[in-house]
Amino acid sequence: MTFTSRHPSGRCSHCGVQLKQFTQTLSRSRLHATSGAGLLLSAPVDAASREVLGTYCMKCGREGAAKDEIARRGVSLTNKAVTPWVSVCACCGIKPLDLRESNFVYTVDVEYFNGYFVAKFFEEIFTVFTCSECETQPCDLYADVFGHL
Repeated sequence: MTFTSRHPSGRCSHCGVQLKQFTQTLSRSRLHATSGAGLLLSAPVDAASREVLGTYCMKCGREGAAKDEIARRGVSLTNKAVTPWVSVCACCGIKPLDLRESNFVYTVDVEYFNGYFVAKFFEEIFTVFTCSECETQPCDLYADVFGHL
């Protein structure tokens, strides 16, 4: 490995400044519960895929650029918990999601780059869950209520 002072993500997705050691990263992942986790209240999960949607400098992160991007995608910034392990989809607001099963999740994390690699999940800022239907097709409820996607 070669040391570099340049962040692998390059520049801030919002203001374009060169990224430094600490960044905020907006990601979309599909989580799968590990086998035998169905009876646990907080099931261990594996990330089947992770897509980085944006990387932000700490200034833009503090100003909410990542949360603005989530809202622009039609996803609510709050989870509506029904029980400790069941939440309502943050996009359609209708479908209940068992958090011990496979779901999509949007996360905003503070990450640290030490010159060799990025330490993922240095600190988690927030997490919201969405259902498979809202992730595979545009959320019609959101389009009907707000007139746009």
